[in-house]
Amino acid sequence: VGGSYRPMFNVSFAIDYAIWGLQPIGYHLSNLFFHLANIILVWAVVRRFFSRDSKKEWLAATAALVFAVMPHHSEAVIWLSARGDVLVTFFFLLTLLLYDYGRHKRWLFVLSLVTFTIALLTKEMAVTLPLVIVIWEAARHRRFAWRSLYYAAMTGLFFVARYLAIGLAAGYYADSSLL
Repeated sequence: VGGSYRPMFNVSFAIDYAIWGLQPIGYHLSNLFFHLANIILVWAVVRRFFSRDSKKEWLAATAALVFAVMPHHSEAVIWLSARGDVLVTFFFLLTLLLYDYGRHKRWLFVLSLVTFTIALLTKEMAVTLPLVIVIWEAARHRRFAWRSLYYAAMTGLFFVARYLAIGLAAGYYADSSLL
């Protein structure tokens, strides 16, 4: 009872093991790949958010550069156990980008729901994405994001799955009677 519910975290290590065996360099390369991909996604998300601003290229490049050199991000590349951080960031940002591009393309919207599900199954912090989408819509399009309710429903299903898997809907290690 308790702990974390992160099946995609384990799947990522299983994929690495299938490719690299027990060679640690391969696991570090995977973390580095996701960190580099996250830098690109930060650039793309910021550029998309500020698409109407004449300084969007400068803003996006600056955000990506700051993200790239943040000292605490080295931990996610060097420390293999921090893989969940680079993975959830990847799927979180990818979901946000697909969500916005999917405003008029249903298949991109559906793909964003898939990437959101993967983010949820990677690390619990992805539960914040529905709120981020509401803020995104309010700031960028000046309206409520009704489609965010799909993400909220997925989050609810995640809490049910998490409860069934580890006996806790929320928290990490705790007595389930506290909930």
